[in-house]
Amino acid sequence: MDEIKYMLKSRIPEGKKESLNTALKLIDYLEQKKLVEPNSLGNLEELFRRMDKPKLCEMITKYNRDRERAVKCFTRLSSEDEAGHVRF
Repeated sequence: MDEIKYMLKSRIPEGKKESLNTALKLIDYLEQKKLVEPNSLGNLEELFRRMDKPKLCEMITKYNRDRERAVKCFTRLSSEDEAGHVRF
């Protein structure tokens, strides 16, 4: 936790750091500040990379890959057929 807060020292006000004492609180704060979003985990992945946490980076990579597949599948399934009907 301290390592992440240190890496984000320019993004987290000094008085706020003390209250971010759990991983959940820190991630929630990062989400509120739009530094981490479900569709954009690049900042979080970069933090994990700097911390030398390859397993966590792999989890983000897998999440992004699975999400892209799901979006493509949904797009295909919800496209219109030749008669103009929307398929689900």
